[in-house]
Amino acid sequence: MPTHPDLTNVGRMIPLLSWFLAIYVCLSSASLNIPPQQHPLLSNTAATLASNFSVGFSLQSSYGAAAIIFTYPDGQLETHTTVPPYNDDGEYYEDIPRQAARAALKAAGLPASNDVGVLAAVLRQLRSQLEGAFGVVITEAVFTCSHVIALYQDDMEDAAIHLGIRYVTPKREHHALVWETSSVYAGHGRGLCKSWYNESQCLWEVHNTLPDITALSVHYSRTALTVSLARMQGAHDLWEPPYRHVENFTLGREALAYYPDEKDYWTYVEDFLLIVMKFFPYFDKPDLILVNGDAVEREFMQHLENSIARHMGRVPEVLSDEPVTAAAKGAAEFMRRGPAKAMTNASFMIAWLFGHEGEHWQRSMAKPNMSSNMSSNTGCNKEPSKGSNTGSGSRSPPSKGFYNIFPTSDANLNDTELFVKTTVNNEDLRPWTDVQGHLISWTVQVDQGQVSLLASYPGIKSISKLDLPAGNPEPQGATASYGATTETQTKRNEEKSEWIIIPTDDADAALCDQITGLLRALSNTDPLKYSFSLGEETLTFWGAHLTSAQRDEVAKHPGVKGVDPNAPIESTSISSPALVHPRTIVENRDVSYAVQKDAVEELVSISQPSTVPDIGKLKNYVFESINGARSYLYHFEFGVAFRDLAAEFPHVSTEHVTTISSRQRGLRPDQDISIPPFHSTCTAGKGLGQLYGASKAATLVVVRLSEYTLLEMMSALAEVISDIRSHPERAKLSVVSMSLEGPKFDPNNVAMGFLAGVVGRLLSMDVPVVVSAGNHANEAGRERIDTVPAAFAGDTFPLIVVGSCNRAGFRSGFSQTGPQLTTYALGEDVTCLTVGGDQPSRGRSGTSYSTPLVAGEIANLLSRETVPFDTSNGNLVKSLRAYLMTNTDSGWSRQPGIRVLWNGVTEAHNSPEPVADAPAPPDPPVTVTKKCAHLADNKYTARESLRSIIEDLFCPDAVAQGGLDKDSSSIMRRYHQGTLEDVSIAINYKPGLNVKLVKDDCVHYLLSELTDGCDGNDPEGNPANYKAGGEVTVGPVAYLIQPQALRQPARLGIQAKCDSSWKAVFNEYVLWGHGFASDDSGARLKRELEGCALLPKTWSFQYGLGSDGREWTAKFRTGVFQKKCVGHASVTAGAPGGFGCGGSGS
Repeated sequence: MPTHPDLTNVGRMIPLLSWFLAIYVCLSSASLNIPPQQHPLLSNTAATLASNFSVGFSLQSSYGAAAIIFTYPDGQLETHTTVPPYNDDGEYYEDIPRQAARAALKAAGLPASNDVGVLAAVLRQLRSQLEGAFGVVITEAVFTCSHVIALYQDDMEDAAIHLGIRYVTPKREHHALVWETSSVYAGHGRGLCKSWYNESQCLWEVHNTLPDITALSVHYSRTALTVSLARMQGAHDLWEPPYRHVENFTLGREALAYYPDEKDYWTYVEDFLLIVMKFFPYFDKPDLILVNGDAVEREFMQHLENSIARHMGRVPEVLSDEPVTAAAKGAAEFMRRGPAKAMTNASFMIAWLFGHEGEHWQRSMAKPNMSSNMSSNTGCNKEPSKGSNTGSGSRSPPSKGFYNIFPTSDANLNDTELFVKTTVNNEDLRPWTDVQGHLISWTVQVDQGQVSLLASYPGIKSISKLDLPAGNPEPQGATASYGATTETQTKRNEEKSEWIIIPTDDADAALCDQITGLLRALSNTDPLKYSFSLGEETLTFWGAHLTSAQRDEVAKHPGVKGVDPNAPIESTSISSPALVHPRTIVENRDVSYAVQKDAVEELVSISQPSTVPDIGKLKNYVFESINGARSYLYHFEFGVAFRDLAAEFPHVSTEHVTTISSRQRGLRPDQDISIPPFHSTCTAGKGLGQLYGASKAATLVVVRLSEYTLLEMMSALAEVISDIRSHPERAKLSVVSMSLEGPKFDPNNVAMGFLAGVVGRLLSMDVPVVVSAGNHANEAGRERIDTVPAAFAGDTFPLIVVGSCNRAGFRSGFSQTGPQLTTYALGEDVTCLTVGGDQPSRGRSGTSYSTPLVAGEIANLLSRETVPFDTSNGNLVKSLRAYLMTNTDSGWSRQPGIRVLWNGVTEAHNSPEPVADAPAPPDPPVTVTKKCAHLADNKYTARESLRSIIEDLFCPDAVAQGGLDKDSSSIMRRYHQGTLEDVSIAINYKPGLNVKLVKDDCVHYLLSELTDGCDGNDPEGNPANYKAGGEVTVGPVAYLIQPQALRQPARLGIQAKCDSSWKAVFNEYVLWGHGFASDDSGARLKRELEGCALLPKTWSFQYGLGSDGREWTAKFRTGVFQKKCVGHASVTAGAPGGFGCGGSGS
């Protein structure tokens, strides 16, 4: 194993573990003579003065850099770069808490916080070098930075304001900060359209000529190593979510000196370079590697290429030239192409007067011709120097508002656009288009007189006022920002959430256009609009990322019915798989049935006659030969690996259903990225797999979602409606199977009501929808079905809701129940095929697996020549539900109240296996008594821990043992000794009794009776559903569960607290908890924290009760800037959601 350096007493390991990122500030001056095409970035040559230029400044993790591009009248470009000497006095990386008085400080001409002051100081040095060398005055900029946590847009904006530099977002940029992956890509001349001065032509080039690539972006400096696996098409179209990005501030180049063995250091570096690709093996491998940073040299590049070659078998193209300045050059190129929206001269002059140093202001007045001068063609205001020469920045702008202008359907758009531009005296109209690129409207800022003039034009259909919330003075998030002067402005770095927006009238196109425009204006990006034409109906809704204030503003719109969170959904699977060997299938030619010999028990259960109550006596699955041959099974989830498992899925549609988001991300229906691994393929196989499915001949139609959200569920359902309408031959032959569940039902949630409406449309089309009952019965207060869509079910809403039972017919302990339930099917210890294929997966449990069994049987029923229920228009689904719930040919009660799916096969076609001996006489009735222990004794265990012990350890071990412990009348085991989950489990027998233990009995009495039959449904006294055990006696046999450790009161549930102390080069933590990390002495918690730069030899963990509710205490150290990571790691290890660390440091 590589040896970590001992960092506990390091005072100068890395110059204060540098952290602040590259900011590439680009001052821009676009040419009045637009070059005919994009020119490549030129190498450094002798510079001459030019009136048009763009400048970029950067602050990386351990250095600053700058680039300037001069544009000459003949269209030629000239690029220069500079990197000042690095002088680390420690300030650059200080971790200073964010100040509450930012606005007051800015108003006084001071930096808004110490960290902003440090950033501004570095920018000042870079700006001075450029201005001194080329005689220019820098007044506006684009900011680009590395993608790391805790760096905010307002830090960049405030630093620029302090220097009097305009903060500008480039055209088509979708992120609050321009991340270095984009700018490095552009700095190498990649991902840029040639016709950048023509917006529509540029967009066409991006989407039709530029490659859609996956890039591995690597930043390596003296103090840091960061890696991301990003997707992009064009330099602006970057998809780099946080889970594709990792950072480490203890693996910079300077850390090498602190490793006893250099090989250890490079081993950790190589592991870190591959961490994203290894953690997400199903992501596309990189087509390109982007490398930047001030420590990039031959040795690092060799290790990088070697690690990639070992992992991928090849090394893709690598772009690593000019690693220190490539991002700055890209930022300058972005600015050269123009901002998304420039600030008015008046508002910029205010920022200049209050933020710019006096001597620089005087110098700019003396050289007005050298200030940046953007032409109108680039989207900025005309004559920008007027404000500077007249000092008019202090005047208030005229009273204007923002309006949407909608052209008529037959308007000449070129003439109309020219009229609007002339009327408003602004070349920069904001066009709003639909997903096909067709113009919907323009947005302009005009006064009432101009509104009247515009309304008189025959090519304009209507004009509507766009009311924006306070703190958002310009639509589309006006991208030239100068900071707030009041505390009422929305925080620029406020976290956004995704929301579902439902209109009052789906069919009102103008209303929907208004809502689309409002969402675009508020979120500064195009919202994801879902619009489906369903015959005479239209179904429309949106998904948009908004702050809470923006959400409230959308909700005020009279055309918006509701705005609700895009809540997560999840699979209904609970257990991990094991491996078994496949079975075989044969057809019985003598009868109209097919027989699958040696079938798995979940299939045997479907054809188990009531005259054979012991499933152990049956080995085969018997079914009608037609077996779904005319039917279509629409399988909801995250792709099915039907190409890799062609033998298991021989009947597959040539067309599948994919959501808008799946199509945008290029996700294929045959790629399975579900969680747990291959859950989607496994559940599809339970529906119609050849070896493990209920329907052998039905046709698979994959319904491909892109993520586990309510919005995706709604979108997918709408897509299915559209698909079935376009295939009339599938009418009354289709069934939808959904092994997913949404959030808990909320009658006030408009989005859930909308979801019910979408499902209802399917049901009204005579399409059965089969859903899972849910797996939360073991949670306090959740025995009843409470998640959508299952909670919608009832006599007037005939969803088919499926619960899970075990092989003996008992309801599974996890399976929720209630009046919504239609039927049960076997959902414990099931078997299916997953990718990798020749060895099936076993041991999976959940209503996820019982659901497709019922869907498969429905496909079989629909394919019959004579369907055994009413299939007349509008009655099929309701009649089917009643048939499954009550008809004697569709199910029978394996245990009291547990009606299990049955296909009507009798013992004549599925007889028990012959036995050598006559069956033993039935056992006499036995008396069952139960005594639950008391939680008040403060001895208990976690329910999930106990379930795992019973199902996976104790019962299998006791059955395999085949008899009593040596010199004992019992079978007894003790687990997790020395921890808070220390528990003793035993089965005691009366002396002389013949011991014949059955696993189902063992699990039933220990889990269903003693575990789930005690200490439940008490949200106040036992919110975490702890179990105190007890004893249940079944005749001469006693089952016992006895927790051993004394703990805190169960009413405390799950708790945690964390305090951090900043120690310059590391953070020191004290973390304590109750209700998690209880059975492994903190091993899982430590594993999770290792991803937070956990320093070696600093970890300690000790059990011990405290007056504050703690049951254990952990102490450790990490690198700096890991406090959020520690909080997230703790939640992953079991801490309450939203948990975080307090104290100093970051």
